[in-house]
Amino acid sequence: MGAIEMRNYSMEYIDDEGETVIRHAMLTQPDALALMESFARAGVSVTMYDLTPPQVDEAAVLSGDGSQKKPMGLLPDGSG
Repeated sequence: MGAIEMRNYSMEYIDDEGETVIRHAMLTQPDALALMESFARAGVSVTMYDLTPPQVDEAAVLSGDGSQKKPMGLLPDGSG
């Protein structure tokens, strides 16, 4: 079984007083989904953003001289 990956989330919602609340938390993806579902059950609309930077294989994007290169196999739109 692989390690559970913690991700950096930002949550935005409107509280009982009508104020916008922004919170940040380190959560696993299943925990983030469960939190969103608990907001929904409470009748609160929440927007969650995953702020975790994408993991990049440095060997695939850096050449020997340190210049940036696109990973092989990706189309301009980022699809494979």
